[in-house]
Amino acid sequence: MSNLELNPKTEESPTKELNLFYIIDVSGSMSGKKIEAVNDVMPQVMDIVEEISKSNKDNAVIKASLLTFNDDAKWVFPNPVYANDMKGNWQPLTASGGTSYGQMCIELEKALHRDASNHPEAQLNNMVGHKAPAIILMSDGQPLDSAWVNQLESLKQNHWFVESSKIAIAIGDKDTDLDVLRTFVGGGVEAKVYTVHDVDQLKTAIKVVSAVTSKIGSEGHHVGKKAIDTALPPDISDPDGTLIDDFD
Repeated sequence: MSNLELNPKTEESPTKELNLFYIIDVSGSMSGKKIEAVNDVMPQVMDIVEEISKSNKDNAVIKASLLTFNDDAKWVFPNPVYANDMKGNWQPLTASGGTSYGQMCIELEKALHRDASNHPEAQLNNMVGHKAPAIILMSDGQPLDSAWVNQLESLKQNHWFVESSKIAIAIGDKDTDLDVLRTFVGGGVEAKVYTVHDVDQLKTAIKVVSAVTSKIGSEGHHVGKKAIDTALPPDISDPDGTLIDDFD
């Protein structure tokens, strides 16, 4: 998918900006039910984010970015967009290729800057300022590139990455490496990594994580990732408690 150009907003928001960075694995193993579920739920998620943004408009304006990765990593929109713009311009994602975590880390690091004069791909350049962003990673596999650890270490030197709330959604557990996802989001067993086993769980996880990060992150002037981590549920489970991996 090529980057979508939207008409830029000429007026700067009088409040700080909260950025939601959605990072979606679109490698070949995501084809079928997994990528279809993501395509189905993301416009619904943008409705939720838009309503929360309206209700907290005095504290923050919420914008979203979308980074997809397989053999390469690409921003679907060149700059953060309002939820309604993402919903209105959503083009179905397709899945193919391998899984380059390293390239994903490189592209994310380029975006997590304010100074566009020194960082041309900076996405945190609202003149009023930014709250600590939320980074939501969805993946069903593991890195196929050997250099991804070095690229992640470089990303971890980025101030905005350090301060961000980081949540990962492991889609199925047949091939997903939970240790890799925990390494990305930071932390040990307490790391915010949710494993989902079917389409309904996947959709629920994306909605819940988006709603909590949007609501808590945009509420006050000094809200950080600790408050968001506390508000997130411990897990996403099936109503009857079974854990049958319907993706396999």
